[in-house]
Amino acid sequence: METIRFAREIGFSRRDATGIAIAVSELATNLLTHASRGAIVLTELRDRPGLSVEAIDEGPSIPDVAAALQDGFSRGVRVDDPFTVSPADRESLGCGLGAVQRLMDELSVESSPGRGTRVTARKYLKRQEPL
Repeated sequence: METIRFAREIGFSRRDATGIAIAVSELATNLLTHASRGAIVLTELRDRPGLSVEAIDEGPSIPDVAAALQDGFSRGVRVDDPFTVSPADRESLGCGLGAVQRLMDELSVESSPGRGTRVTARKYLKRQEPL
């Protein structure tokens, strides 16, 4: 609920604020599932009206970022492939980062083995955002 309130205070519509909250939830779920330590930081943008969501972790990293952005992938494998999917992967829909990419205006993913991952997503206010 705090994410929605923060987004609404910046000026986002209820619909966009809810989408932002869903993106934050997806990123938080990834942190809980894959990382040993991590944090999510929401910041109001100064260069252009909007907000930034950063998910920073000390997890194992994402081996194939391009694959992770496609629906149906989790931990670098297709979750619907019975030959390569572990029981833990079967619990995932594999839509997390792809959903974040669709809900936000910009997405960047920096991932380095042994160092972790930083996901930055930005959403910008439209000119006449209905409250």
